[in-house]
Amino acid sequence: YVGSGVRAAAIAADKVASKVFFAQVGLPLAQQAVVTRGDARLDDVSGLRRELASVLGEEFILKPAGGGSTIGIARTLATTSDDEFRRGLDVALELDVTVLVESYHRGREVTCGVLEGDDGPVALPPTLIHAQASDWYDFQSKYGSSGSRHECPAPLPAEWLARIQESAVRAHRALGARDLSRTDFIVQDDGSFIVLELNNLPGMTGVSLFPEAAQAAGIAFPDLVDRLVRRAFARSGARVARGAALPV
Repeated sequence: YVGSGVRAAAIAADKVASKVFFAQVGLPLAQQAVVTRGDARLDDVSGLRRELASVLGEEFILKPAGGGSTIGIARTLATTSDDEFRRGLDVALELDVTVLVESYHRGREVTCGVLEGDDGPVALPPTLIHAQASDWYDFQSKYGSSGSRHECPAPLPAEWLARIQESAVRAHRALGARDLSRTDFIVQDDGSFIVLELNNLPGMTGVSLFPEAAQAAGIAFPDLVDRLVRRAFARSGARVARGAALPV
């Protein structure tokens, strides 16, 4: 099959676990805290919010540790009430036993695909994402009609793009991803950025970001699919576990 193995896929599916591996290779990350279902601090929502703000700043974002597509994610802004904060926590904790809480960074939404070849993983041109359905890249912006607009290659300075591409490859390697991946970033006005997460099996529809970036790199969609399938087929059966014979 095409894509990452079980271990890399499992790590990528857990936002808290994947950040451990990203940190080990020095990727820039948002400050974080973790809240779990049954946490005694949930009995005092106002106190919990103050505690998180003391570590992360006044504005932060709540993310179920698993899942994707921005489902269950909520922002806590300066204007957010404690009741709204509580509702955001409740939704996230319904979806996962663990909630990752990160400092909220405003900036440009950029994503960068990585495609493996015979010489290893290579970054595709980064894409700048313009959310149009909201003031941030939420579920409606990702999947709604005309919810977002993409620019690929991203119209950013060449040195910024090079650092984003290098970081996407590092993230791919850090998690042990295989064949393809797509890493999301928030890029600030000074060119600094943070890594948000890695998608180890990015969308492959006609409007998805990964095939769009491949097209920008000169790889047509049929050629992309053919390349991925041939790569997977070439390794099928290459490593078959052969257990020792049972004693008689």
